[in-house]
Amino acid sequence: MTCLSTEELAALFDGRLPRARAVLARAHLAACPRCASEIHRLSVALEAAERGAAPPPSADLRERALALGRVPARSGDAEAPAAREALEPRPVLPPERD
Repeated sequence: MTCLSTEELAALFDGRLPRARAVLARAHLAACPRCASEIHRLSVALEAAERGAAPPPSADLRERALALGRVPARSGDAEAPAAREALEPRPVLPPERD
């Protein structure tokens, strides 16, 4: 069996995976450290959400998030940050009243 997709892992975790597929998925989890780790991370995230505390992001997630704020470098340029105005917080305005 190949590794479970993110959707399959979430469905297994939530109890939405069809019974026959869930049996195969659980057998796979017993032998696959990668998938077992992902299920564990889902469990930790759920427990943190129930406590109202967010778990720290993984190093990979943090790097990908930081990369979103970088403008792709042109040939010969060093990696440049995104435009300053895109990074500044925007005020939330109250709705207009008639």
